[in-house]
Amino acid sequence: MIQGIDHIAIFVTDMDRAVEFYTQTLGLELGYRSPHWTEVMTPGVYIGLHPAEAVAGAKSGKATTQISFKVSNIKEVQQELQSRGITFSREINEISPGKWMANFSDPDGNQLSIYEVKE
Repeated sequence: MIQGIDHIAIFVTDMDRAVEFYTQTLGLELGYRSPHWTEVMTPGVYIGLHPAEAVAGAKSGKATTQISFKVSNIKEVQQELQSRGITFSREINEISPGKWMANFSDPDGNQLSIYEVKE
């Protein structure tokens, strides 16, 4: 059965711009890079960046993704990302007791969020 997430694929229109966003803006580690597949590392799972033209509908915005990044202090992370130019489409919101989320997008409009569980 399913044991967890192995990787997440995101279809991008500009590989260089996407790599810069995920490594420089979000501060993730570059694992592997090619024009057709790039891996950006996070603890426990990697994100695969793939050219949008390889998937019908992705470049037109019909294909989408959402990735939630686990954080330990959502307010600090939001402030840091805002200082790097990120605009949040949804401010920090308690989505259920003790669970907080804030949403933003990458340069291709893929939906991303930061997520904190307060114990």
